[in-house]
Amino acid sequence: MTSATDVSDSTRVHERLRAQAEDYVSALESDAPDRGLDVETVVRDSVLIEEIVAYAEEHGIDAIVMGTDGRGGVERLPGSVTDEVIRTAPVPVLSVRGNEDESNPRDQ
Repeated sequence: MTSATDVSDSTRVHERLRAQAEDYVSALESDAPDRGLDVETVVRDSVLIEEIVAYAEEHGIDAIVMGTDGRGGVERLPGSVTDEVIRTAPVPVLSVRGNEDESNPRDQ
């Protein structure tokens, strides 16, 4: 049974993760023009693999860059979502592993 405390804790974690993601991609996006890149960043909640691939197709995306935490088995392999996008996307997918010195927000 889920308690009200569990729900509010989950909501706070979700809000913190979303804010961190938005800050991170905003920083990447603002730095892109200085590097000669045209970047479109998107942060969505609970995005399905098929939606990521469809978004790339519908918006003429040239490449997808995704983070991975490597929890999908062997430490050096991407997670299951990233792995599936790599296998099904119509464009190149770059998998970026996080800094090992940084803590994973899901662990907090």
